[in-house]
Amino acid sequence: MPPWGQFWDYIASHQECVHQVMHLFSDRGTPYSYRHMNGYTGHTLKWTKPDGSFGNKTLTADEAARAAASNPDWATQDLFEAIARRDPPSWDVYAQTLTAAQARAFRWNVFDLTKVWPQAEVPLRRFGRMTLDRNPANYFAEVEQAAFAPSHLVPGVEPSADPVLQARLFSYPDTHRHRLGVNYQQIPADVPLRRFGRMTLDRNPDNYFAEVEQAAFSPSHLVPGVEPSADPVLQARLFSYPDTHRHRLGVNYQQIPVNRPLRAFNPFQRDGAMAVDGNGGAAPGYEATASSLAYKPVRAVSGHERWEGEAVEAVFAEVGPEDYVQAAGLWAVLGRTQGQQENYVGNVSGHLAGAEEGTRRRVYEMFGKVDGELGRRIEAATEKLAAPAAEVKSKL
Repeated sequence: MPPWGQFWDYIASHQECVHQVMHLFSDRGTPYSYRHMNGYTGHTLKWTKPDGSFGNKTLTADEAARAAASNPDWATQDLFEAIARRDPPSWDVYAQTLTAAQARAFRWNVFDLTKVWPQAEVPLRRFGRMTLDRNPANYFAEVEQAAFAPSHLVPGVEPSADPVLQARLFSYPDTHRHRLGVNYQQIPADVPLRRFGRMTLDRNPDNYFAEVEQAAFSPSHLVPGVEPSADPVLQARLFSYPDTHRHRLGVNYQQIPVNRPLRAFNPFQRDGAMAVDGNGGAAPGYEATASSLAYKPVRAVSGHERWEGEAVEAVFAEVGPEDYVQAAGLWAVLGRTQGQQENYVGNVSGHLAGAEEGTRRRVYEMFGKVDGELGRRIEAATEKLAAPAAEVKSKL
């Protein structure tokens, strides 16, 4: 399956993504420059620029293609030159907050990354202003070596039980270690304003190679019925042990015979050094309708975190009508500006036309659940583009 076919197969198999797809393929997905766009975090904070000093400005797909062809660094150049001429862009920074009681009663799961909190119900609260007022003196030292991570928090702000945020708390520092080295926080661009300590692993096992030096023990290796508690030291070790094994033995260390689980499991992990188990064969690296995976969901038991545990568990519920509500709202918003809906249909159809017919049909059905007219318009535009390719293919 070609990459664009896999993209749409994934979207059709995970339709809770449809609201994000509405943003991505609208003109909002091709902002004019970094200075003319809003920025949002998917987790707890919301960044916006409502005062109009620069305003929001976007490009159509054709304009974006021409800009990319003539100057692929346009957005970077625009930002650099604005700062250099002392016209620095600024953004007011806002948060939306709910008490625990309000969160429990909220109409959507507060940890669901596919939903936004309507401002009419949860007003924005301004708490600061961010200004970019200095260009880097050395691009490599100050930009390429920068290591941003959602785990870099100030006192008084803590991560929630949002499962995607929890994954990113691990994945970002892990990526920085692979990209910049284990001591990346000693690089000047990444040195914390206040040192918070250092952990050093300075001795490897001194026994024989195959069964001891390659062994990868970890407190995250648990049997069904046993789950980690909120013990903060244990929580740290759930991250640090597997991370160390990846550095010491490679990303596929669990394929080494001494580390293979007693009962086979089927992760979506693919590629990487020393992948010796067939690399998943021809199966996709994500849960797709065509793969027909057989698995048994395990219900988490969260006695000590009753509300948080139930809320996190509900994030993985089946897709329902509420998952299309906000996407439908955005489609209506696009209709208020001339040409926006037409651009959206054109952007989606141009990308979707190369997907397989079965995938296309599932995507039409998905957009039809957002808005009947939207589904019909995308189907008509896509099939018009797909017909010539299908005719050529039939003659081969």
